Amino acid sequence: MKGLSIYNTDLRDEIAVIDEMEVGLDFDDALQSYVAKKLNLEIISFDRHFDGVEGLTRPRPKDVLSSGERNERF
Repeated sequence: MKGLSIYNTDLRDEIAVIDEMEVGLDFDDALQSYVAKKLNLEIISFDRHFDGVEGLTRPRPKDVLSSGERNERF
């Protein structure tokens, strides 16, 4: 699928996720946060609990679609 990539984590990645959990994220959200920061990506989400994560940008879906930046980001 165009624009979609799969990132396979290894044990080192998953251990590093523990640091992400210290800001109150559960494991799956912490994993998404860790991988997004590692790959210099944004998390496009409605979930506000990503807002306090240092080094992470979380635009809302409507912000991306209404800003006209869709083609620039993807």
